[in-house]
Amino acid sequence: MDNDELYFQEKYRIPSSRLKDWDYRNPALYFITICTKDMKIFFGNIKEGKMHFNELGRFAFDYMENINIYKENARIINHVVMPNHVHALIKLKNKNPEKKTNKFGPLLPGSLSSLINQYKGRVTKYANNNKLPWDGWQERFHDHIVRDFNQYEKINDYITNNPLNWKSDRYFRH
Repeated sequence: MDNDELYFQEKYRIPSSRLKDWDYRNPALYFITICTKDMKIFFGNIKEGKMHFNELGRFAFDYMENINIYKENARIINHVVMPNHVHALIKLKNKNPEKKTNKFGPLLPGSLSSLINQYKGRVTKYANNNKLPWDGWQERFHDHIVRDFNQYEKINDYITNNPLNWKSDRYFRH
């Protein structure tokens, strides 16, 4: 990345963590992690290895579980809402999008980023409309393109067992 790419509208920006030359509208299986701002706990708590949702956590869980109602190109394979983050295994089902590489710019319809943007926006809107405690999301999200069945099994198990392993989780906060 040259110096000209480090600036947008004369402001410094962090280079993208997305896979270079990958079109995030491609049909694929993606593992994503979305964190609350400053890793604050907003969705409930873990007791005896089970997530106990508050009102916002229940909405965040239900909305992710049913996201394919709002986004026909997405199917949730597995997901978990934890006290301060969300993990999901998402299958994008776009059919042969016009090739575009990942560049800084507007969100492309049908992309993983537009899906996550909608999810974050809906959870935020719900919190605000219902006057629930909420400071927002971290600006970015983590993604991983699942490349084979072994990765799929490992990630799927990780998501399923995340509440059981909360105290050893890298996102654990009291």
